[in-house]
Amino acid sequence: MEEIIAIGRFLPRFPKQVLARIVECIPSRIKPNHITFLRIVLVAPVAILFGYGYSFWSTVVLALAVISDAVDGALAKARGEISSLGEWLDPFADKLLVVSLLLVGQSRFPAEFVISAIALEIALTVGRLFKWLFGKSNGANCWGKIKMHFQSAAVIGLVVGAGWTIAAANLYLGVAVVLAAMSLVGHTRNFFA
Repeated sequence: MEEIIAIGRFLPRFPKQVLARIVECIPSRIKPNHITFLRIVLVAPVAILFGYGYSFWSTVVLALAVISDAVDGALAKARGEISSLGEWLDPFADKLLVVSLLLVGQSRFPAEFVISAIALEIALTVGRLFKWLFGKSNGANCWGKIKMHFQSAAVIGLVVGAGWTIAAANLYLGVAVVLAAMSLVGHTRNFFA
């Protein structure tokens, strides 16, 4: 099973084994897109809890959302249930989560980063929607995958909220903005190729 689940070269062996176990335990009636929809549903509680200052609980719900992000993709690959809807919905759920937390926590980030990050995410989402509607390959490019890691680190630093994590979150968000621009260029080139 572990060979089937190719999460990425950068994940250590232990999380792959844990993820393989989780995937094995999921009933066949639960589809990968169901788990993605769960992540979309978790966006509101994470943002509300964070907005009202419940950092611990928002971190717990955020952790569930992050785990669901790994599980839906691994489940789709393991079962051979990768769909064009899932290829569009999964990054949309990621973007929705990140953008909602950036909006709620915008006072902790430089305004230029927040505005740039949200504008680029909207552009990427609209671009991916067009690719999906025109039947073009809609998978994430390498820049988008790396960007998501930096955005996730920024959002986690924002939610945890300790002094050094805010500084690191600002750095990570700045890097994520640059990577988002590179991802957008890659998707645009791919669309017109």
